[in-house]
Amino acid sequence: MLHKAPSAFGLATFLLAEGYSRKAVQQHLMVFSAAAPLAALATFMFLGGNGFSVGEDGKGSVTMAKWTGILLLFSAGTFLYVATLHILPEIYSAGKGKGNGGGGHDKHLSVVQIICLMAGIFTPLLLAVEHSH
Repeated sequence: MLHKAPSAFGLATFLLAEGYSRKAVQQHLMVFSAAAPLAALATFMFLGGNGFSVGEDGKGSVTMAKWTGILLLFSAGTFLYVATLHILPEIYSAGKGKGNGGGGHDKHLSVVQIICLMAGIFTPLLLAVEHSH
């Protein structure tokens, strides 16, 4: 949950830059802040209420871990979808303003952007090495 602080800061900065009022930004941040714990509780109750909890034979924990992994994959896929379809086009269009001499942007990521993108892709893989449950 520690990653929520920079995410909330980024969300607030983006919304203020888009012209939202401080009150509207605070309301959006309240919804954003409540979303993760409420979704975690809802997921836990859904999985526990549908027979995915630990059973007498102990096999339920394996099933719970399997479904938790599947749901995390869905969550990660959603994140990647938003990043590639909404954030990267904003990077491409950033250079099309008047301050760029009127010329269009070449629609290529810089070396630094590619390094950051690759670091974001491979960091979870590196963190998972020698880590098991």
